[in-house]
Formats: sequence, C-alpha cells, structure tokens
Amino acid sequence: MSKDTNRKNSFTEDISLVWKLDDITYFDHDPIEESSIAEKHLNLENFVVIWLDDQFVDKRSRDVVRAQVNYLEVFYDVDQCVDEISEIDTDKIFLIVSENYFNQLALILESFEQVHSVYILCYNQDIYNMYMIHDFALSEYRKLAGYFIDIDQISHAIRKRKAQYARESIEMVSIPRRSSGVAGFSYQLDKLEASVMYFQLIKDILISMAHGENARAELINLFRAYFHDNTNGLRKVEEFERDYRPEDAILWYTKESFIYTTLNKALRIQDISTLHKMRCFIADIHHQLDYLCRQSNYTSNFEVYRGQCMSTHDFQKHSRNVGGLISFNSLLSCSEDHRVALLYANSQDRNDSIVPVLLHIIVNPGVRNTAFSNIIAVSGFGDIEQEFLFSMGAIFRILSIQRYNQSNRIQEFCLLLTNDEDKDLKDVREYMRQEIGGTNHLINFGRLLIEMGDLNQSERFYKIVLREAYANHDPRIIAWIYNDLGFIASQNGFKEKGLQFYKKALRIGQERFPLQDPQLAPILNNIGEFYFDSEDFDKADEYYRKALEIDMKSTAPALYNQAIRYQNIGMVYNEKQNYKDAQKNFKKSLDKKMSILPQKHPSIAITHRSISGVYCSQGRFTEALQHCQAALAIERSSLPPYHVSLSKTHQCMARIYLGQEQFMNAQKEIVEALDIAKKTLPEQHKIILAIKDDMVKIFRKTKA
Repeated sequence: MSKDTNRKNSFTEDISLVWKLDDITYFDHDPIEESSIAEKHLNLENFVVIWLDDQFVDKRSRDVVRAQVNYLEVFYDVDQCVDEISEIDTDKIFLIVSENYFNQLALILESFEQVHSVYILCYNQDIYNMYMIHDFALSEYRKLAGYFIDIDQISHAIRKRKAQYARESIEMVSIPRRSSGVAGFSYQLDKLEASVMYFQLIKDILISMAHGENARAELINLFRAYFHDNTNGLRKVEEFERDYRPEDAILWYTKESFIYTTLNKALRIQDISTLHKMRCFIADIHHQLDYLCRQSNYTSNFEVYRGQCMSTHDFQKHSRNVGGLISFNSLLSCSEDHRVALLYANSQDRNDSIVPVLLHIIVNPGVRNTAFSNIIAVSGFGDIEQEFLFSMGAIFRILSIQRYNQSNRIQEFCLLLTNDEDKDLKDVREYMRQEIGGTNHLINFGRLLIEMGDLNQSERFYKIVLREAYANHDPRIIAWIYNDLGFIASQNGFKEKGLQFYKKALRIGQERFPLQDPQLAPILNNIGEFYFDSEDFDKADEYYRKALEIDMKSTAPALYNQAIRYQNIGMVYNEKQNYKDAQKNFKKSLDKKMSILPQKHPSIAITHRSISGVYCSQGRFTEALQHCQAALAIERSSLPPYHVSLSKTHQCMARIYLGQEQFMNAQKEIVEALDIAKKTLPEQHKIILAIKDDMVKIFRKTKA
C-alpha cells in the first residue's frame, strides 16, 4: 500500500469520526438534514385545494381532486379550515365547500386574497337545481366559481382554472426609467435592478453545474416524495423517469405535467432547494432552446404574442412604467398567432380585480443575450398553438400600453426584446460571477446566496452539499463549506458555533494543504472576526495579519483579499481609538478596491461606511455623511432590498444625523435600519439590539 493511499484512508477515517461526533445544529432543526418534502405547507405547485365538508370525504373523491392538484387538505371544522387558509401565503387556494358550510364562510372569503376560487358542492339535487335556476350568490361573490352536484364536475372546473392561473403566475418585474423625479423612485429602481442581477447569476450557476446521474436521481426522488401517496402522480413520475431525455426537455415542459408548475413556482419564489434539485432539467431546457435559437434563420424583426391576466394592482404598476423595462424570471411561452393569445386573454371570467392582457412582443433577432425560438416541432402542443419560447430572464422595453379595441377589456402591452441594462450593474454582475467563480459550482451557488444576504437558504444548501463532499473525500471542499457555515452561523448570532466551524476548517487545511495555501487566509480572517466581535482586539489583529501575510506571499497576489485584511486591521485601530492608523488602513483598502472592483461593488460601500464611522467618532459629521451617502448609493443599487449591510448603513446615517442634532432625519434612518434587519435576523441578534439602543438614544434626544 502506497504512502498516498495511507494518507487518504487516514483522512477518511478522521472525517468519518468528525461526521459522527459533529453536531452543526444551531437552529431548531435536525443537523445536516433537508426539510422533509411531506412537511406541512411544503408544496411544489402554485395551488392548494382545501376542502371543507360536513360529510366524510372518501378516498375516491380525494383521488379525483388530486389528479388535478396534489396538495389537498380536508377539514370538517370551519375554524380549523379558516386557520389553515390564513397560514398559506405563497400559493393560491381552490376552496371546495359543502352547501351547508358556505354561508358560514361567505362573509370572510373575500378578505382572503390567497383564495383564488370557491366551488360549492351540493349533495341535495333539489337545492342544486334551485341554485342553478336563481344564480344565488354568483353575482354577489366574485370568487365563486359555481355550484356542482358531484366532485368530478369540480375536478374538471379546477383543471380549467389551474391552467388559467398558471399563466397569471408568471412574474413580471417592472424596472422603471431612470429619468423620473418621483421621490423614492431611484431606491425602488435600484432594488429591482439588483433583484434581476442576482436572478441572472442564479440562473447562470444552475446551468453551469455538473448534471450527472446523481442530479437526475435527486430530481426523481423529489417528485417521488412529493407524490408519495398519489397514484396518478407517481405514474407520471415513473413515465418521466423512464422516457425523459435531455433533448426532450421542451416537450416535457410544455406538455401537461408536474414539471411546468414545479419549475415556475420555484422560479417565482426563488425556492433554492427545489431549483438546485431541478438543475439538470433547467440546464437541459436552456441548452435545447439555445441550440434552436442558434439554428434559426431570423433576419429581421418579427412579432409574437401572449395572452394572460394580471391583477389590477400589477396592471397599474406596469402602466406607470411605459418606456421602462420589464423582466420575466421564468420561461416565457408565447404564440406566433395573435388569435391564440387572445383566447388566453379572454379565458378569465369577468372580474373587476383582474385585467386581461395581450403581450405584443417585437423580437429583434440581433439581441442574443436571451435564447428564443419557435418550438412547434418539439412542443407538447404540436402546431396547435404555434408556440414560441423565451429562456429565463428575458428583458423587454415597454413601448406602449393601450386598450386592444373598444369592444373588450383587453389591454395591449407592446414590448421590445432588448439587452439594455445599467452598465455599472452589469459590471458588478460580471465581477461577482468571477469572484464567486471556480471549478465547484455547488460552492459558487452557496456563496452567491451569502452575497445576496440569504443566509438561511445558504445554510440549508451547504448542509446538503456537505454530504456530497464527505462522500467524495474532498478535504478542500469540506474546508470551504465549514468556513462558509462558520460565517453563516456568526452572521446569525451564533458566534461560538461559528468559531467551531472555522477551527474545523483550519484543522483540515493545516493537515491537508501546503503551509501558506491561499485558502487558509479567509479562514484565519474569519477567526479574527470572531475575536473582534468578542472585543479581544489584539487577538483579532494577530489573525488578520496572519491572513494578510499569506495573501502577500501568494504566487498570484489577490488585491481584493489584501483590501479586506487592511479593512479589518483598520477596524481594530478604530476600536482602539487610534483613528490615524485606522484611516491609513481604510485608505489602503479603498484604494485597492477602487483599482480592481466595479464602482458599484458592495464591498466598496463597506469601506466607505467604515471611513464614515471614523469621521463620526471624531465629530467630523460632514465628511462622515459624504462617505455614508456614498455607501448607501452603492448598496441600494447592488444588494437585495433586505440585505443586512443596508441596515448597518442606515444605522450609520442615523448616528451622523444624531451628532448633527437632525433628530427627525435620525429617526427616519434608524427606523429603516430596524425594518431591514428584522427581515433577515432573529430578534435577539446583536445588530438588532444595537439598533434598538441607538433608537432609544435618538428618541430621548428628540423629546429633550
């Protein structure tokens, strides 16, 4: 047996022991476990059927309904049913209610936006006939889909409504023009553009991931678990497992199947776990559509159409954005025949809260940042609908919105496919793609989630990936994951658990990597962060300088990493009230970042905020405000709206205004800081407690 083999086996035994002894739980859930797919309210589709009845619902009736929508909850108590409806917020509810219970629910149903439509099941033929003759309640309750004498009728009606809503649930993100002078407009614009940027990065990484048999098995297991007690659903899963081929991805997406609803919902709510499990299908459909796009022979502009409905609120929002951009986070299905699109637009029952819409799309074949193609030859609909498909993330400019004709309610959106995009944000996205890039796309995905500030999803994702890393005996990946898990734990307020992860990563690195391996630097830096938060500033400085030493000796010096180390060393000096050396290190950090990063990179904002803090401590509030405003402008345009870094910057602004005795401005900023922090952090987190302390000081000063 060779020496190398002995070393590998020794490592395998070591990490196996760690695996058995390790408890990486710091939330109230099991260690390194994914959520059970059967967990309450976990639903892969956009729809839920809730059935309230005063009679027993047999298995045959349940199966008839679940042939249309898998997620079914049956209740025999009104209060329990209402409680269940109240807890559902991301899905639309098809409510089946027996005639005897309807009157008890009728008055409150209109207040539940999540209730899409109501189906009254009549067991008494005479009562059913009376309802049908007199149309009781149909005009009074806009969500009432009708009266039915048996469950098969309801199943058929739900199938029709489900198809309608599937088109309505495609999310359209409206990105306004920059020329508007509306108060608060630029902030809303920046938030929307940042969300589009991060979606593009998620899509790119998913498509780039390795998609072997394991990835396909994960997808099959996902659906098997979801349909575990649904015979009809399991039969479709078996068909998919047996017949699916990558070159048939568009066929499976367009035919009536669970693939369409599952993928669109996961894209709509950015369900990272489901998107990761569907990565092989997402890549397959993208590559097939890209191939068809490259084979197309379009030479001039052409037009396609899509009919759907949208809420009055969404219609009004888009109507104010003529001249701006609109983005679709999902695949976008259209037709080359406007008559087909009009049929879909007119398919929704007349309802004042719903606006029928015709999307009239002009396609410039020279715009190739989005794949698109006629898919008649590969569609599940054949040539019936003359179907045309755009890949995920297509962006269009809104040219006009007007009534299609005076004889109907249809509103026509004239859209132009475009590759227009804010140049600075594009630079940030390209840099982030390189920054989180590497050979392991699973790690890239986890790090992107951290960049987005979505720590809980990132933590769940890393725990899934950690299993694979152990199975593959990959110490470098395991060390990466432990380091990032440590960061997540620390950011969520579990500092000691974070330190355990860091030390585990460092031990693996010191045993398995070269002495000055660059991967050790971020681990040492993060251990320094722990000691900094513990106010052991000398120890923090020691670890920061160890990390910097490795960065400086690296064969390919990483200026960005050096900038981070100088930033952190500056923070140590700041805490020791050595403001001169603090500013000296902050300037080194800012200069290095400015020389290599796009000007809207969020890391530049962090250094601006640090410099602002030093000036604030010195009472130099004008200079402090300039740097803090610079930080806020960058973060608003390059971070998701509830990223914790935004909260810190608003808190910094509040402290500056307090120092200037501008108490109303200070109140506004500190309230904003708290609102953002509460979206992502637990109530007792150190950051939230610090914000509340500042809030008390500000309000006391205001009353004085």
